[in-house]
Amino acid sequence: MLLRIAYCDDEIENGKKIKDYINQLMIQIEVEFELDFYVSGTVLLENVKKQNDYYDMVLLDMEMPDMNGIEIAEKIRELVSREVLITFLTSYPEYMQQSFRVQPFQYLMKPLETDSFIKEIQNAMNYLKTDHHKILLHTEQGELLQSIDQILYIEKPKEQDKLCVHMTQDNYIVKNTLQELEGLLVDKDFIRVSRTHLVNLSSV
Repeated sequence: MLLRIAYCDDEIENGKKIKDYINQLMIQIEVEFELDFYVSGTVLLENVKKQNDYYDMVLLDMEMPDMNGIEIAEKIRELVSREVLITFLTSYPEYMQQSFRVQPFQYLMKPLETDSFIKEIQNAMNYLKTDHHKILLHTEQGELLQSIDQILYIEKPKEQDKLCVHMTQDNYIVKNTLQELEGLLVDKDFIRVSRTHLVNLSSV
């Protein structure tokens, strides 16, 4: 399973600390993490706009020079087509009430403790695995969570054993069977149009 995380904080040392925590967690469990660190909310939003549903989780510092964490979260909610998990990391508890309007997954107080942070990342992983807007694809590189509404169609190319999942941003060769994916997606506006194709009707 690959968990893709963006962390935005204007203090570089905090970024190094979070990276260390993630590396510790990778040693403990068989999960791969991809962490992108940003010191500017503006740059983060530019990348979110380009990549749309790329990140599974966004960690935001609350007080930053260009815009605060809540302002960044509001724009993320406007840009992406799914409910990316947003967690605030802050030393200012007075922002907690305001943060509710962007539906945060968690609100963590600084300074962070290693064990508590790792526990929250594991909670996020468990939540994502049961998220009905996501599907777990078994790629040659490992398990990958993807947003269902980003899937355009799924096909089984002729004379090939594996499926190709065509998405808005990328294509993935997966080990899942067409019958398995059809069972997971049949109530998500997907329809089998042939023996080898499963199509997302919302993308037609």
